[in-house]
Amino acid sequence: MSEAQRTHLPDTRDVLARPLKWLLAHVHNLYTAVGLLMSIAFLLAVAGAWAFAEIAQAVAAGETQRLDDSILLWLNAHSTPFLDAFALQITAVGNGLSVAVIGLVACAFLWSMRERVGVLLLVLAVLGGDTFNRILKDAFHRPRPELFLLETPYSRPLSASFPSGHATASMVLYLVLAYLLVRLGGKGVFRYVVLTVAGLLIVLIGVSRMYLGVHYPSDVLAGYVFGFCWAVFCAFIIEAVRGLRRGRRRAQGVQPVSEAPAPPPNPGQTTAGQPAAS
Repeated sequence: MSEAQRTHLPDTRDVLARPLKWLLAHVHNLYTAVGLLMSIAFLLAVAGAWAFAEIAQAVAAGETQRLDDSILLWLNAHSTPFLDAFALQITAVGNGLSVAVIGLVACAFLWSMRERVGVLLLVLAVLGGDTFNRILKDAFHRPRPELFLLETPYSRPLSASFPSGHATASMVLYLVLAYLLVRLGGKGVFRYVVLTVAGLLIVLIGVSRMYLGVHYPSDVLAGYVFGFCWAVFCAFIIEAVRGLRRGRRRAQGVQPVSEAPAPPPNPGQTTAGQPAAS
């Protein structure tokens, strides 16, 4: 890829900050721009709720059952001891303990980088996603699939099946982590590696739940839809908060470090750093 082509690639760090900048440039008022950005977040939440409701309605009516069963039986027909072990390892990356440990380590790293807003985003997204997922499971109370049983050292989950908690948690955690890592300064190859690894983890965790026979494909799809919309909704809200904080600092005459004027040169030195002639 040529240098000219690279300059035209979108900067992922600004993918959510860009709408606020565009709105601010057109409405010329910070609070109006932030209000419009939060309205976009609300519309996204409505769209996500509609998509989730469509899936839930199809599941409740039994419209997805035949396809769900066919996919699970196909995966089981292609099972091998190696894939069994691999699926168990992958699915562990999306369980509650792993999500909690990875989230805490990420929060400590972000805090050390003085990225307080990033910590707020991660905590809000992960805890909120888990809470809503539990509420949805209790509301729909869909039984787990029982088409086959893989012999594993772990007991089968006892919670409801719809939506998939692993799919929701992996989408929220790894999508938000990828966004924050890229936003902190990921460029070039690093940016694409982070996004690729996050995408692969999200997909593989969902597939592993189907392969192990503990979730229907519609459970995983619903978890992905909810997790994606919730993570992006939280990111939009946090970007709005970030914009308000910057606006208040500028109004108070406090400039960010990157925008502060350079200190005046030492009177005893020239611009080249050599002592001035006496």
